[in-house]
Amino acid sequence: MLNAIQSGIFNQSIKQRLDELEQTKSDVEVKILQEEIQRPPMTEKFLLFFLHKFRDIDISNQEQRQRLIDIFVNAVYLYDDKIVFTFNYKNGTKTVSLKDIESSDLDRTGVPSVGRRSQNAFPRL
Repeated sequence: MLNAIQSGIFNQSIKQRLDELEQTKSDVEVKILQEEIQRPPMTEKFLLFFLHKFRDIDISNQEQRQRLIDIFVNAVYLYDDKIVFTFNYKNGTKTVSLKDIESSDLDRTGVPSVGRRSQNAFPRL
């Protein structure tokens, strides 16, 4: 086809075929870009590896607490009667009423005790 075009032979069927090839090229380029930006599926092994990185975190260390929040919490919205947390995962929204907070131990100051931390921490596997 290229030789025919270079020789000056150009007709409707060559133009139609050239348009089809250009469209195919464009479709393949889009698919390549989509594959490059698509994330690989998360496996159980990868998830366990990721969570194990946090099982020994020292929540009394401000830097480590901030890292934990940055990884899991996307945003916090404060309202008169509730707090809405959005997390960094699919459908990751949790609404907490102020009544729920008043009945919890969140109003206490200080870091949870070691015994309590071990109950809430990720289990060791």
